[in-house]
Amino acid sequence: PPPGRLSVPALPGFMAWLAALRAVIEEGGESGYLHRIGVAIAFFVAVHALALRLARRSALVRSRPTVFAGTAHGLFTGWLALAVFLGLVDAARWQTIGLPYTVAYMLTDILFYCIPKRDWLMTAHHLVMVVTQIGVGTQSGAVTGSAGDPAWAVALSSRGYLAELSVPFLNLRWYMLQTLKEHSAAYAVNGAFILATWVLCRLALMPYLVFVVICPRFSDFAERGALDAFVGLVGGHMTVFLMSADWFRKMLRGGARSFFVFRPTDREAFNPNAKAVKTQ
Repeated sequence: PPPGRLSVPALPGFMAWLAALRAVIEEGGESGYLHRIGVAIAFFVAVHALALRLARRSALVRSRPTVFAGTAHGLFTGWLALAVFLGLVDAARWQTIGLPYTVAYMLTDILFYCIPKRDWLMTAHHLVMVVTQIGVGTQSGAVTGSAGDPAWAVALSSRGYLAELSVPFLNLRWYMLQTLKEHSAAYAVNGAFILATWVLCRLALMPYLVFVVICPRFSDFAERGALDAFVGLVGGHMTVFLMSADWFRKMLRGGARSFFVFRPTDREAFNPNAKAVKTQ
C-alpha cells in the first residue's frame, strides 16, 4: 500500500461498516472504548436529570431541557476538534476521549429529545453520525472504515466536529432572545461568532471535506469493497451541510440585522419549530 496506509483485504460487497462495527465490539472491550462510551452516557444522563430538576422551577428550562447537554457536547467536541486541528492536542485524544463522548451524546439525545419531540430528521442525523463515527474509535475499525488509512479517518472525524463550535453561541443566542428586554453589546458579539462559525465551520467546511478530502479517495474505497463507508462519509457530511443550510435560512428570516441587533420579535424567527416562552 502507499506510505502511511495499511493493507486491507478486499471486502465482499458493502461490508466495511459491518467490519468496523465488529471491530468496535471485539476491540472496544479490550481497549476500554466501550467503557468510555458507557461513562459518557452516564454523564449525559446525569446532566439531563439535573435539567429536569431545574425545569420544575423554570419555564425556560422546561421548554428546552436538553439545551444543557447540547451545550456541553458542543463546547467539548468543538474545542477539542479545534485543538487537534491546531496541533495543540494529539489526534489520539480524539479517538480515546472525543469519539466516546460524542457517540454517547448522540445516543442519549435520541432518547431524551428526538423521540419525545418526534424529530425524525434529527434522529436520522444522529444515527448517521453514530454509524459513520463509532468505528473510528478503534484502530482496526478506523483502518477498515478509511480504506487503510486510520490517521486520515481520525483527522477527518475531528475536523468535521469543528461544526460544533457554533452550538454554544447558538444556544446562548436562544437564551438571550428569551431573557433580554433591550439590545445588548454582548448580543451583537455573540451574533458575530455565530455567523463566523456557522459559515466557516459548516457551510464552507462540509463541502470542502466532501469534495477535497473524501471524494479523491473513491478508488481506494472501491478497490477494498468499502463503498458503504464511502457513501456513509459523503452522506453524513452532506447531511450536516444541508441541515445547517436549512437552519441558516431559518435564522435569516429576521434578516441579517437580527444577528447583531436584538428585537423581541426575533424569538420566533430564531427557531420556527419552537415557541417563545415566558421566563420565570
